[in-house]
Amino acid sequence: MLRIKRVHSPDLRDEVYALRYRAYRHEGALDKIISERFEDCYDSQPNQMLWALTEHDDVVGSIRTTWFNPLEPQWRIPEMDGYADDVARHVPEGKRIFSGSRFVVDPQREGRSALFAMTLLRFHVMTFRACGCEWALAAVRRNHLPFYRRVLRLQQVSEGRLYPGLKSTMFLTACDFKQNIEAVYHRTAELRPKGYERVFVDDNYRDVWEFGLPVDS
Repeated sequence: MLRIKRVHSPDLRDEVYALRYRAYRHEGALDKIISERFEDCYDSQPNQMLWALTEHDDVVGSIRTTWFNPLEPQWRIPEMDGYADDVARHVPEGKRIFSGSRFVVDPQREGRSALFAMTLLRFHVMTFRACGCEWALAAVRRNHLPFYRRVLRLQQVSEGRLYPGLKSTMFLTACDFKQNIEAVYHRTAELRPKGYERVFVDDNYRDVWEFGLPVDS
């Protein structure tokens, strides 16, 4: 059974960091690390949610949602550091922004990567309204640009650049997501969250976050 979880304990975080390492090494995007774990400074910031998809207690996919609130400028998001000029040119000043990064699936389960990816994206997108955001960003590989344009309406706004921490060339994509979110839901209905799934953005249900909820497999 597949379960979606919002990560907050050290043990589950460690499993996610191990999956990241395996996935990026499989793609040749990361040099060898003795610990076989991959994390960065954004993982410890308060403006992030880390999602894990598990199957039989194994972490098989993960995405990290980060957001930027201009009233708390000290908590930046990865794209603001990796693509600062492009963000400044394309996102109006003073907007709340959310982004998805460290989006990985288990390389040993590539045959189910589409299911895993769409499930993780549903919970990533759900946080958009919960965090009061307006614009969306994502840095993606060239071959993923059509998918992000078609499914999330994100348009390429930069040239290819090495993504911070990786050996991968990636392109920044962006859009006014507040104006596009209903079109996203209309085209890809499986991204629309179910009402009960909002327990993951409610601190009153922290005890549910890592127990998780079953998702369709």
